[in-house]
Amino acid sequence: MKTLKWLTPAFLIMITACGSDNTTTPPVSDSSFSIGTDTQCSSSHSLVGTTANLSSIAHGVGGMLTIIDDCTLEFTNFSYDGGGPAVFFYSGINGIYNNSNANQISSLLTGTAFSNNTVRLILPSTVTLDDFDSISIWCVDFNANFGEVRV
Repeated sequence: MKTLKWLTPAFLIMITACGSDNTTTPPVSDSSFSIGTDTQCSSSHSLVGTTANLSSIAHGVGGMLTIIDDCTLEFTNFSYDGGGPAVFFYSGINGIYNNSNANQISSLLTGTAFSNNTVRLILPSTVTLDDFDSISIWCVDFNANFGEVRV
């Protein structure tokens, strides 16, 4: 039990530190935008058309994912407060985003606040829908999951 008492404050410090960048950024004025290089993709993968809700763990993360085609993910009603020092969309397997199976799939999100926006995310050419089963709003510096979706 002593170990748990020690771990709990350490965990709280980690989460607090990850969000302690103390910057305020106004919400994105445009209601939608794209991350990644727009490209023509086929729609042959079995996951195309899949929708799933993004869980909210920290920093006001929320929204719904729709897999548009073999390389395009769309998050509707996406919200994130812009906090955390190094935050990206990350893909992983079984909700694990800090090992060799995980991939950074967006540019830096830190400092940009989203409020019910539509975000169209084009997967990097090195990542396919077969490479992951979960996506996180991931704080790299503190290995913190702000919200995720499993597909």
